[in-house]
Amino acid sequence: MNIKGHNEGMEKKKRASFRFSAEPGTLVQIQKIPSTTGPLGLYGLALDEAYRGCSFVITGKKPLWKEGETLKIKVGKLAPLVGEIRWIKKVERNIWTIGVKYLE
Repeated sequence: MNIKGHNEGMEKKKRASFRFSAEPGTLVQIQKIPSTTGPLGLYGLALDEAYRGCSFVITGKKPLWKEGETLKIKVGKLAPLVGEIRWIKKVERNIWTIGVKYLE
């Protein structure tokens, strides 16, 4: 039996901090570093948050970033932080999820 948060008989990866679902509609503002585009101008929707990072969903034909790139990210009402893209997953056509580890 597999209940959210419980994986019986499956190896679990340990996280450094607790993750929780973002409030519905929480916006993520993103800017590549270094950037000449000015203020945080690209938007996504937060999926989950943690002390050391977050994940969000964006739309587009392909992500504008690559794993390992640095960006400035503002999640909801939090102050902007510098983060590193840890993973990018294609959900379906033109929908992507991105995981970010905060560097500050």
